Amino acid sequence: MHEFTDGCSSQYKSRHCMGDVSYSCSDFGYAKILRNYFETSHARGPQDAAGGFIKKQADLAVIRGTHVIQSSSDLFDYAQSNLSTTADSSKCSRRIFRYVDSVNRNRDRNFLPVKENRKIHQVRSFDDGEIFVRKLSCYSCQSCIVGNCSTCMNDAQLGTYNKIKMVKESEHNDSDADSDNDEGVDDETNICDFVSKGTMFAVKADDTDCPYYILRASKDPIILRKTATDKWGASYHQGNKVIHGYYFNTIDNNPFKLKLLKRIPAIVPALSVIYICSEVDIDDNGLINLNESLHGRILRCLDHE
Repeated sequence: MHEFTDGCSSQYKSRHCMGDVSYSCSDFGYAKILRNYFETSHARGPQDAAGGFIKKQADLAVIRGTHVIQSSSDLFDYAQSNLSTTADSSKCSRRIFRYVDSVNRNRDRNFLPVKENRKIHQVRSFDDGEIFVRKLSCYSCQSCIVGNCSTCMNDAQLGTYNKIKMVKESEHNDSDADSDNDEGVDDETNICDFVSKGTMFAVKADDTDCPYYILRASKDPIILRKTATDKWGASYHQGNKVIHGYYFNTIDNNPFKLKLLKRIPAIVPALSVIYICSEVDIDDNGLINLNESLHGRILRCLDHE
């Protein structure tokens, strides 16, 4: 079984999720299972909006008074009756809903931390309670394509697997604990960590007419030692992680053609970064050109904020 998922730290990449993977073969009958994690903000697409669409339609139905939705079965009945078919969508021909009446939550599946779990991009398992991890996935050699990752032909570039024994919290004993798993907290990574001097990136805006702004970083992100105010009048307190840079402004009201405002330095919160514009080039005059494809990707990132 090959899985591809995003790297959300709580939903898919926590120690408990990795521990669950270590028991997935016996749970579901697979010979081996491989879970691959996409990098931050990658692999976004129409499927990401599926859950949001259902919740929004359900909210509207309740607000309009056309349906009463007070339980999971009510939501299933509403979705099954009203959202199974699509009108004019080239990306979705139908929606299939399934209702699970009960979920067995009485499982001993809480685990001790996995070191540097945020840096892991592939997990494989075939024995209960054990996983093999490495920092990059490989699907460019025949061995990995058929699932024989132990004979990967690209180990020299991607690194080898490390074996980790998943220790359940209920089995943990301070006197005989595996020190390799005694970490404390997960190593969290945010998209702002990929910003450095010269990086062009998009930040969320409060303006309804302009949902995001493009900036170019003038230095690496820093944590303020004292309160700072930029030339645009925005103030940030000591201890906040921020990015110094310059905004881009549209030319002739063309949203896809922008020019760097070099004379007005700005400060933005690091956590407001929503997209790294690595595919955008800037010329000697400080001009950049966006396109509808990039614009759409940034908007999809906003939809998931």
